Amino acid sequence: MSPHRFFLAEPVPPGKSSLTLPQDVSRQISRVLRMRAGDKIAVFDGSGLEWPATIEDVGRDTVTVKIGAGTDPLSEPKLSVTVCQALIPSDRMDYVIQKCTELGVSRIMPIVTERVQAKDATPSEKRVERWQRIAREAAELAGRTRVPGIMEQRSLGDALSAMASTGPLLMLWEEEHGKSLRVAVRESLSSSPGHVALLIGPVGGLSEDEAIAAKHAGAMVVGAGARILRAETAPVVALTALMYEAGELGG
Repeated sequence: MSPHRFFLAEPVPPGKSSLTLPQDVSRQISRVLRMRAGDKIAVFDGSGLEWPATIEDVGRDTVTVKIGAGTDPLSEPKLSVTVCQALIPSDRMDYVIQKCTELGVSRIMPIVTERVQAKDATPSEKRVERWQRIAREAAELAGRTRVPGIMEQRSLGDALSAMASTGPLLMLWEEEHGKSLRVAVRESLSSSPGHVALLIGPVGGLSEDEAIAAKHAGAMVVGAGARILRAETAPVVALTALMYEAGELGG
């Protein structure tokens, strides 16, 4: 069984052999998991490295560990992917962030499009903090050494401007019947880009005007065949196809 993994918000100091863990991590270890001295864990700080650690002392709010040498477990994808997700209801957005993190997304950009529901268009600071926590916990469980960034919310126009110059941009649209997701993914990877962006609409989808604007910005507008995917399913399907074709899911 793999050891429990914990993300540390502060960098692991170089050359340290003993480390006192942050209070939130210490409480999880002592109160929730009820771990003891001698138990093995692993820690990572978002730098790409991971450190094996052995618990030395467990207090109610403080846990001290002995750490080994940091190594790169090569668990991060070589391909950087940004998912530009139109804002959707809270529980569905939580799902998108969790599953995309597990699949290896680098960044998630919340965007406002024409059909985003008014109650979802202005997420509170508390909701954004929840997204960050979900990404962190998903990275811990998925064996990743980096936590995806939750970017600042943008309009569709700003997202198109920002992403079109970074590499291939694929927009999934249920009204597109010409170019398939499979073909678009293969075309986007044919030049071995370092970055690919996926743009996904809200509940109710993207409008025809938005699809036209995306095409004018250089995006590949693609369909997913005969099926119409839910707003929270579409990014997971598209990211899975992209990571599989890029060789990031084995093979």
